[in-house]
Amino acid sequence: MQKSMQDYLANTTWPTLINASTSSEEQNKTSLLEWSVYHKFNEVQCVDTNQIPLLQEQALQQKVNEGLARVDYTATVALFWGIIPEWVAYRTESELATRLYDCFRAISAGIPQDTNDKQIWPPPIADAPYWRLGATYKYEGVQPGIEYDVALYLRTRSTLEGGVIEDYPYFLIKGKTEPAISAKLRDVENHMLNCMMPEVTQAMLNPADHMLLQIYTQLYNAECPVGLLMGDNTVYVVERRADKLFIDGPRYRRPEPGQVPFTPLDAARLVFTAYYARADQAMQRFTAPLSALSTPAQFQILRVLPNSWHPIALRRMWEEIRLVTCTTLRVRFPTGYVTEYTRDAGPLSGPIVSSSFWRVIQLGAQCLPPVANVSLDKLLGGGGYTMAWRATLGATSIVLKMDTFIPESLDDRRVLDEWVRLSQRLPQDARAATQLPIPAYHGLFSNNTTSVIVMSDCGESLQERDLIEESLKEAQARALEALRNVGIDPQDVAPRNTVWDGQKVRIIDFV
Repeated sequence: MQKSMQDYLANTTWPTLINASTSSEEQNKTSLLEWSVYHKFNEVQCVDTNQIPLLQEQALQQKVNEGLARVDYTATVALFWGIIPEWVAYRTESELATRLYDCFRAISAGIPQDTNDKQIWPPPIADAPYWRLGATYKYEGVQPGIEYDVALYLRTRSTLEGGVIEDYPYFLIKGKTEPAISAKLRDVENHMLNCMMPEVTQAMLNPADHMLLQIYTQLYNAECPVGLLMGDNTVYVVERRADKLFIDGPRYRRPEPGQVPFTPLDAARLVFTAYYARADQAMQRFTAPLSALSTPAQFQILRVLPNSWHPIALRRMWEEIRLVTCTTLRVRFPTGYVTEYTRDAGPLSGPIVSSSFWRVIQLGAQCLPPVANVSLDKLLGGGGYTMAWRATLGATSIVLKMDTFIPESLDDRRVLDEWVRLSQRLPQDARAATQLPIPAYHGLFSNNTTSVIVMSDCGESLQERDLIEESLKEAQARALEALRNVGIDPQDVAPRNTVWDGQKVRIIDFV
């Protein structure tokens, strides 16, 4: 008789992970993105075993129980589980996350169909039959620049023109080495007693606070209901709801007497619950008319010509004047966090600074509003040192490039270094610089922690296109040649550093 999923997992143990003798140093810096989320993160609430709110929703648990009672997926899970080595060693958090990925890929293989043998997913989008369940290590599919140790997700893709891709992460894992979790365990338990997150500066955020902030930020940005903070043995189940982080733990994959276990069956129940909860969220999201969903967002730019008196063109011209003359940049993150930057350097290029009336604008700058209020809309990309955001000032779309982490000294400010290189390599004549196939650089702004470069929004990266047309490749080659003709030799000419607004190709990150 074939076993049900529940019977199979009830008699299955976790693969054993052996922590090797060496461990990497942890990255303890708080990123600017994490700090922008911190003001929303107010409380940590401890709950009893299997008592996080999501596990108390009866309608969800009925679906989960039906799924665990089925037998047709057991063989698939057994196949996945069988490929995991019995003994696995790791040295770093990165290696640990890879091993955890293998474990949860096995569990996610058992996501069941509903009772009518119809897929719960994808959401009911017409002409979107393509879907794929995935478990990914080092996942970056939700927002560029944010990396998730392990993510379980479903991907849908429309067959309509443009091929709209949507990712729906439903379960995230933050992998930490066992020594790292053990070292912070006491502080985490203190939070469970004290509940409220402390009012501190970034420099005062202790390692345990930072660890909780990391998982809260990841759940928040991925719109993911639940996740794990997990070492090779110690496990915390976490759920984010509004400004609270519910925590169930510590639990243990290899419990000693008196310790609360965390078994593969516990993991499967949690994964299945998160899966169905995320499906419900997505189905509610896609109640809008099909026309609003099936057409990919097309980036459009209204070019502001000096001789154009169209009201929108005049408004955008006014907003660009504000960008190049303001002394303070007030930036609002998507979380509502607001911070201010003071101008350190004036514009290098752009239609306004290269125009014949730029001198007049400079003379009257003291009469113009000193503060420009900018809202960040979308994280375009980033890495270990810098990140780029699409932002808006009124009706004008711009790009802000800023430091990812709070630098320890001025010498560590990578954005400031980039501005220095721009100032040295671009033609000193703003009119000549504006003629180059590059963004308009509106200025450098800084506060006591980070720096920001403000530039024009020149469209979408060629990397975002499924197929790069030959005409765009030729335009990219001409743009690179134009830069080399003035002594600028871009080192990284990958498609991600070439953008197109529908009319013109430009090069970014060229110094």
